[in-house]
Amino acid sequence: MLHQIRLPGYALILQDFVRFQQQLLEFACTPALSDPLTPDRLKQAFGDERGDWLVKKLWGERSGEATDLCNDLVELTAYIKQHPEKRALVIAAFAHDVDFYSHLDDGTFHFDYRQLDHQTQSRVKPLMVACYDLLGDGFPYNGQGSQKKLNRRDVATMFWQDNRAILRVCPACDGQPPHVIKTRAFSDVDHFLPKSLYPFLAIHPYNLVPICTDCNRYFKRDHDPIGDHRRETLIDIYHPYGRPAIQSIQVYVSRDASGGYCIQVNEPAYGMLGNTPHRWDNLKNVLQLDILWEDCYLPSVVDELTEQLRDIGMSRRDRGEPVDASIVIEELTVIKDSYNRNVGKRMYYVLKYSYACYALSHQEEFDRLVQVLVDEDEAQ
Repeated sequence: MLHQIRLPGYALILQDFVRFQQQLLEFACTPALSDPLTPDRLKQAFGDERGDWLVKKLWGERSGEATDLCNDLVELTAYIKQHPEKRALVIAAFAHDVDFYSHLDDGTFHFDYRQLDHQTQSRVKPLMVACYDLLGDGFPYNGQGSQKKLNRRDVATMFWQDNRAILRVCPACDGQPPHVIKTRAFSDVDHFLPKSLYPFLAIHPYNLVPICTDCNRYFKRDHDPIGDHRRETLIDIYHPYGRPAIQSIQVYVSRDASGGYCIQVNEPAYGMLGNTPHRWDNLKNVLQLDILWEDCYLPSVVDELTEQLRDIGMSRRDRGEPVDASIVIEELTVIKDSYNRNVGKRMYYVLKYSYACYALSHQEEFDRLVQVLVDEDEAQ
């Protein structure tokens, strides 16, 4: 993602959920334990308390009919029973892939789920993705009769509460943050590595990050952050918790041949390591930031500054005060000098800073802003 974020307090609960997910996978892949599937077998494998909870999720709390989760588990068990040689591969692939966060700087790491044959993937994926649906209903934690549950709404709310000191924008696009009302955040929970492509990571704490609904539903969707698995690995992507883009990129604003504003992004630190800079291209393609920033955010940033200067000019003229280019320099310099204080806390500040730098260093653009300030009738 773009901005630095902090892993909230729910991480330990989700790590426990991942261990449960692994236990559920191993149970399904061990026909001697799971075939036939009965409530008693579940309680024996998972304990009475969590076993009771799981029984309700498999057969419904009232109807007693098998749920999709139950059918997914039964189908995986039947598949492993027919192909016992797949059991060790599946279990090892899960253990390998959920350790991905320890390998962000490992240029040799590849996800083992992708190495499983298509038929095996099609049997494993539904059960793993269903665990995210369990999070929607609430995952019980603390044990010993506790009724506490962590659900997706809790994840979003706790994320924004724990990050409010450092983050007041969408961490993906630098735009509008979600509304947070009392103890609820109206935010989507995004799978940075999509659960449709990386089902073992469906509930992984380092793979869940609340972002704005526009980013999640209309831009990112199921796009893979790793653009080309044949030549790229985790080292070639930015990551919301371990490697945010904001610490490594330089954003430049300019005008193209037709006079429209455009954006260029450099990755100097990444390039110094001798790597071809793929990280920004991958993040840009996943979030479609080139479209969002150039077509939506940057024009708004320029319009806002233009209106601000126009208002300043009108107010000063009304008061009989002088209006000259020094005011534009002052306003642009304030934006530049307050970057470290405002980035991540004020919307679009990455672009505001970049545009301020551009306007201060390009005479034609600077003169345009001065013209807006001194004579609004002649502003372009």
